[in-house]
Amino acid sequence: MIVKEGPASHSPFKLESLLIRLQSIDENISGLGARFIHLIDSKKELDQLQDDVLESILEYGPNWPLGVNEGSKIFILPLLERHHLGPVKPQTLRKYAD
Repeated sequence: MIVKEGPASHSPFKLESLLIRLQSIDENISGLGARFIHLIDSKKELDQLQDDVLESILEYGPNWPLGVNEGSKIFILPLLERHHLGPVKPQTLRKYAD
């Protein structure tokens, strides 16, 4: 399994509104960050050229700041059927994230 970090998954405005909601639950929360994580199921290691191509494919979306990157981390993975191949639609991710 190859793991690649992607770009920010939420706009600064969305991160701020989520932070306010979370702080209403727990005032000790001081920051929030969110990014996409790509999991690539590969039977072998990528060579440098393949890795460079993959990195270029995974550069997408607005160049928003990532937010806070230290502290506790929570990973949200969509539930996928075993036969699912290809990218996950953003609507599917939102269904599990909200």
